[in-house]
Amino acid sequence: MRMMYIPTTKSIVPTCVDCGLVGHYNKNYYKCSKYNPDTADSEGTSCKRNQSFEMKQEKKETKQQKTNNTNVVCSNCKEVGHSSSRSPLCKNHLSSKLEVFNNNLDKAHQSFTRKISFRSCIRNNESIIATTLSSVNPQSAATIKSRIISACEDVRQLIFRAQIFVNYYILMHKDDITPDYTFRIKYPAIIYKINLAAGNSQCISEACTLVATSYLNNMVELFEAKVLRYIRYILQNAFMTMSPDHVAKIAKEFCYQMVCQENPVWSKSIQLSEGEQSRIKEVCMPLSTHIDVQVTLKSLSASPGKFVRSLAYILSEYEGEHLAHNPYDVRRLPLPRLFTISPSPSFRWKFVTISINSLCCFTKEKLPRGYNAQLDLFYKYFDFKGLGFESIDDLRPNGLNNVLFSNTIKSDGFTVDFLFEKRKATALKEVKKDIENHDLVLEDFEYEEVERIYQLVFIDPGRKAVYTAAIGLDISNHQIRQCSTKEYYNLTGSTKYSSRLQKLKDSKGPPSIETNIPTQKTCISILYDRFIQYIIIHKDKLFAFYGRQRALEIMVNMLLNGDKKAKKKINDNDVSGTVGTHDITKSNKWKPSKFEYDKSKVPLIVFGTGMVGKDSVKLRGLRHGVTCMFYRTLKKREKEGELLVVPIDEFKTPRICNICKTDTLYKASHARGFGVVCKTCKTLWQRDVNACKNMMSIASSIWNQDGRPTAFKRI
Repeated sequence: MRMMYIPTTKSIVPTCVDCGLVGHYNKNYYKCSKYNPDTADSEGTSCKRNQSFEMKQEKKETKQQKTNNTNVVCSNCKEVGHSSSRSPLCKNHLSSKLEVFNNNLDKAHQSFTRKISFRSCIRNNESIIATTLSSVNPQSAATIKSRIISACEDVRQLIFRAQIFVNYYILMHKDDITPDYTFRIKYPAIIYKINLAAGNSQCISEACTLVATSYLNNMVELFEAKVLRYIRYILQNAFMTMSPDHVAKIAKEFCYQMVCQENPVWSKSIQLSEGEQSRIKEVCMPLSTHIDVQVTLKSLSASPGKFVRSLAYILSEYEGEHLAHNPYDVRRLPLPRLFTISPSPSFRWKFVTISINSLCCFTKEKLPRGYNAQLDLFYKYFDFKGLGFESIDDLRPNGLNNVLFSNTIKSDGFTVDFLFEKRKATALKEVKKDIENHDLVLEDFEYEEVERIYQLVFIDPGRKAVYTAAIGLDISNHQIRQCSTKEYYNLTGSTKYSSRLQKLKDSKGPPSIETNIPTQKTCISILYDRFIQYIIIHKDKLFAFYGRQRALEIMVNMLLNGDKKAKKKINDNDVSGTVGTHDITKSNKWKPSKFEYDKSKVPLIVFGTGMVGKDSVKLRGLRHGVTCMFYRTLKKREKEGELLVVPIDEFKTPRICNICKTDTLYKASHARGFGVVCKTCKTLWQRDVNACKNMMSIASSIWNQDGRPTAFKRI
């Protein structure tokens, strides 16, 4: 008989040395009764620990003693007065990037980017060797592009999967979002197997930071708009006869404050009975039960997960409206638009941030220390001549610089964004403080002040043209600039790009795939799971279509031209290289004069208010929705300190002739566009040009202390 040895020793079961229970070793296990979860003192959290007054005083005294000790010897230069080379007093101190910017551009510097095609700025092997005395790997320049493309693909794959996971997790736990430290303990590692090349992890870290910022901004910046839109919707359904203006005012001043646990105040300009007030409170009560903390920018930024529940409730109410709606139902209000609680994952090709660490990994160079050494490495592989810098001396800090390179680029393998820092406009430093807390009007200026300090631009917004502008203060001699709506949409490339994109989809196959994608605008996890399953099945085709091939075809070609202009067609009949009558005619053709601009003056934009707030008003045959975007952009630039915006009442400016000041204009049947003729002086006007010249006359009269001209006054 065959004998088999069977061990009789019992398997070892761990016993906790702290609580005495079986199943774990010590109190570091999260199920142990003596386990202490991570607090603000733990490493890896972003909160500052709660320090007592005595602890703060002790730290302060210790720091003062260390600072006041003049006998300390530097470990680097061996001189007395500082302890290490990190001190600015050390002769071997290497200034940080921020110190270089502050010393050369002042503390009030701002960032900007310059875009150029990859092949226009990457150096070939010969130029690399010519710009440096050290030995280089001849294959380094050739591999940079492939390494960037590899990093872009890794970032796209990883970020796409991470966003799907996070969005699904948020929907599954929308009623109780797990705190960060608890989630880290419960799920110490989320594994996605991918073989990363050296340096790609640095790009992924930068991309994850951007995605985290986008999730935070999605909550902080859009929460108020989503809640207000829902409140207006339920109020309008509850009070059918109430005007939209009153609904919007009540929603903002009372309902939103009530829901967000602020101080709600009834508007004095709107008379409401006690029954109507109680009805409004009753309508808003269900939403307020889903917000258990006071809503402020600080609370939204600190704990955005606490407000997911309220957005999920709003979205569920919207989904109920859509499910209950039949195709032929008559509704007083349109169906509310669904939204996503979290940012949507994208298939598009990603840009990656390439810092000095990533560049060293891509090129197998030694990591340089100090701003100048890092600048040398970037200049070694990238040519800055296309950006207007002939040599590296133009980029080195010398105390007189207006622009410095940030030693950082962003690229998708086909285009490169160079990040720079520049001085802020000195002309606006004095006036910026005066405009931070209030809006300016025409009466705040005087004629001599305007003529001496400001560059005047009078803008008349419209439908056929986005704007018509008269530039200058001379009534008889000034510039006229205009941007038509057709030019605007050509600049954005939306119409041509959409048609080109649709043709590509028809030829490659994604239209049917995209059409059948289940909605991700839902708060129901089962429906979102359907979206995930469908996307996972077809992700390869969608990635291939929105991949680098299309980026190469569309992005690079358009950026080489500076905008999205279509290629000019070549006349097959005109193949000769000689100068003929066509060239002579072309050379004699009228051309507009160059834009005259005094950089020492502050741009003062006098903006007509006739179209502000009317983007939602549709006119047959005309596009709408551009004026308010244009105005918001101007106001944004005003906050950045680049210009000033002053509103002006456009009353009767298109109707009164700028020459004879009579209300006798009538439509010119023989002229194209918006041509009008004055019956008195027989002048043919383009209506918008006449309007902006009248705005110039009104402003000049006000600045000369003569008030608004009688012809343009409201009775």
